[in-house]
Amino acid sequence: MRDRGSTASPPTSSPTTAGERRAACAAPPVSWRPLGSEDPSERTEAKIDAADRWPRVADAVGRLPPAERDTLFLYAWEGLSYEEVASSLEIPVGTVRSRINRARRRIRELEKASGEEQMKRRQSRMTR
Repeated sequence: MRDRGSTASPPTSSPTTAGERRAACAAPPVSWRPLGSEDPSERTEAKIDAADRWPRVADAVGRLPPAERDTLFLYAWEGLSYEEVASSLEIPVGTVRSRINRARRRIRELEKASGEEQMKRRQSRMTR
């Protein structure tokens, strides 16, 4: 027999809370390709690009101010949350967010500058 006193609505697939909506927006788009259909040359090219960029990124991270570098390491490499980083460094969460934002921006700028320098060196070697 059906319970007519229940007013609970059936579960929906759409996010209901603000946190769920943010998570849904941040989720990567679903790939349209079937699994295993990725072109091997694309993976190889991506690996080569990553291997080429890594020294520049590592150099940029090494040039960060110590406070930003420590905050970034705890967040990115140790996998701590903003709150955990704030607690371990004994600083406010807002400061953690600011430091990570500044660190990301500086890394992009330093990595880009380093990449431009490498391109100039390669070009000068090619013209010799």
